[in-house]
Amino acid sequence: MSVIVTFCLYDGIVMAADSRTTLTKTYPDGRQEVLHKDGIKKIFQFGYRDIGILWCGNAQVGDEDVPDYLNGLFNRLNKTATIKEIAETIKDECNERVQGETIRCHIAGYENGFQCLYQVVDGVVTHKNMNPELGVPTICVVWDGQRDISKNIIRYKERLDIGGKMVDESEVPHFTLDEGVRFAEAMLKRSCEEREECGEPIYSLLITGEGLQWIHK
Repeated sequence: MSVIVTFCLYDGIVMAADSRTTLTKTYPDGRQEVLHKDGIKKIFQFGYRDIGILWCGNAQVGDEDVPDYLNGLFNRLNKTATIKEIAETIKDECNERVQGETIRCHIAGYENGFQCLYQVVDGVVTHKNMNPELGVPTICVVWDGQRDISKNIIRYKERLDIGGKMVDESEVPHFTLDEGVRFAEAMLKRSCEEREECGEPIYSLLITGEGLQWIHK
């Protein structure tokens, strides 16, 4: 299992993911061996558009690896498809092509000058950064995958070092983009240190009204 996170902050969107995949090899005699491979990207730019996609869970959609699937999806969809339409298409196609497996996906970018973040989890699409009462985008943090370490850090208000500054999750709404990247990577590194299923390197990107920028790719 992976760990992925998206922060919608005042100045932009931060997306980050670990890069370990877990494989189970089954031998003819029924024995199984669990293998780990690092350096597998789970964070993608959607074609040439300033839209980021995080993916964890099943590493294939049907017989396609996730990068090939997303490239094919970009080519199939209208190039002006909204983030919601992209999320709905991923949901529908995964429902058809992925049976009995977990899919967790974040799709984020800017539309009409506003941040937009959708989450796809096992056939359900949710607009995560929308205030349901006011109907306007809001600051939010969305974690998926191996979340127990991040949950404990948040629950116990543990302070993490982000380049000489000690902060906890309650300060996320006031983060600069750089602080958001540092905090996300610090939490992901903790998961990598304490959970065999997670591994480095960590990949991250920023999305602002000016476009998409890779931090670590």
